[in-house]
Amino acid sequence: MIPALLALACLAPDFASLKGAFLTAVKNERYKDARKAVAAIAKIKGSGVSSWLYGETDNAREAVVKRAFVEALAHRRWPGQRQFIADRLIDWTDPFHRATALRALAKLDPKKAIEAASNMLGDADRRARRTAVDVLARSGAVREIIVGCARLSSQEQGAILAVLRGLAPGKLAALSSLSWAKPPGVRVLALLAVAARADERFRDAFTEGRKDADPRVRLVATIGLARLAGASARGRSVQNLLKKAKSFRDRWELYDLIARGGLRDRALVEALAKAAKSGSSRLRAKAAESLGHAGGADAVPALAALLRAKKPWQVPLGATRGLAGTRSAAAIPPLIAALKTATGRFQFEIANALTSLTGQPFGRSAKVWERWWGTHAIGFRPPQVPKELWEEDTDANNDYVFYGIDLVSDRAAFICDKSGSMQGKRLDRLKLELTAVINRFPPHGRFNLVFFDAKIDHLFNKMVKANEKNRKKALAEINKVKAGGATNIWDALEFALKDKTVDTIVLLTDGAPTAGDIRDVTKIRDEFLKLNRERMVLLHVVAIGVDSPALAAAARLSGGSYVKR
Repeated sequence: MIPALLALACLAPDFASLKGAFLTAVKNERYKDARKAVAAIAKIKGSGVSSWLYGETDNAREAVVKRAFVEALAHRRWPGQRQFIADRLIDWTDPFHRATALRALAKLDPKKAIEAASNMLGDADRRARRTAVDVLARSGAVREIIVGCARLSSQEQGAILAVLRGLAPGKLAALSSLSWAKPPGVRVLALLAVAARADERFRDAFTEGRKDADPRVRLVATIGLARLAGASARGRSVQNLLKKAKSFRDRWELYDLIARGGLRDRALVEALAKAAKSGSSRLRAKAAESLGHAGGADAVPALAALLRAKKPWQVPLGATRGLAGTRSAAAIPPLIAALKTATGRFQFEIANALTSLTGQPFGRSAKVWERWWGTHAIGFRPPQVPKELWEEDTDANNDYVFYGIDLVSDRAAFICDKSGSMQGKRLDRLKLELTAVINRFPPHGRFNLVFFDAKIDHLFNKMVKANEKNRKKALAEINKVKAGGATNIWDALEFALKDKTVDTIVLLTDGAPTAGDIRDVTKIRDEFLKLNRERMVLLHVVAIGVDSPALAAAARLSGGSYVKR
């Protein structure tokens, strides 16, 4: 049908008579044919074409159809066209549509696209953030990427820094000085983007960073200068920094910077392997993660041993991330072996590590991974740029969801608002969602249920097994809960964090905090992130009828999800 319509458009380009036929074709054909049909419409001359395309772009509900219309708009110049697309970046709620609009704007107005993409780096949706990075990288707007990157989690920062390191040194010339980077966190990221390069053009930035008041900036600058000085000097320099770091914060920051800085040095392997065996669970986990990035294949034996540790759970989690950071084929067999017995979030992290190392989307099936590795092991080399860590899980467990969030944990605490504003449909929906979650919760897992208004009402004093007895008790509690009172988010969140066995917290609320020890949502975010540095807990947030940038940031920076309903 499409070829016939295209031929007809060339012979008789009468928009009024053809638009019905074209629209039918667009809505019933595949995406590439829809693109051809809409592109043909865009070539027809006439005052009614522009207004029709604008209207159909807004009215289209199918994702592929809307995408086709937006791309057609990007290839034809009309008055108000740029503003129309820029406005849709704000108006459209679907992240797929916003991402398409941003790509179209990049073709029409690169300057305005850079501004829009910079704002989109703070978007709640991963796809939108990924598109923003792509647009900015293509535009060479590395400063904008760095500034926006400061708002993201460490995992996403690592993925974005990998993108920057893949650019030619000339495109990173804007990072040869730190005079533009005001917040210390931005200066850290700017130096991390170039610290792995032994490139003299960045010497001035490293020298400038060595004089910075912030110790994190000085650490990365030292790494950069040490790389310029050579391998032996690099090992001595960073080892000295490890010895001088005494406080938890200083040591954690150093381990984190080594992991994100792309520093490879054999001299660090022994020190980091030792640090991963003793001390606080969070520091041990971070040392294990850094060990992989610093040691490469040399670190695999030590990390494989840490991967088999049972307690605390943070250490094998750090070892999993460290094995992915080695970018070595030797890391694949121990990960596959661990996947055979892993459950919940640990299983999810191992599958992500394997996908990062191989580029293969085999999810959480150890048998499939083992079969694939049996035919690909000889001569296999992992890609040096890992899979983007902000991509959605390709093996989501759709039988275990809460308000659209795919949950993978088998040790989760659900913290739910039952304040007065939850009365009616909101509470009814919450009961349905919780009932489904409890019924489908992994039988081998542990869970807890906490309701809060002015006070907190926890079902159990700590996480309990998801056996039949505890499920029945939870379902009975869900059925009888009533709404009323103020909103005490912090006390409920703090209670859940105190349980050392929880690895995931799911928070649902429909309003700002009005009770509890902390009533400022920004302070709640900061205090949670401070306490969670030791814990590594994922926080998922469901906001009902309101939008909370502070809670969205807390979720994102913990590695979790934020949804608004």
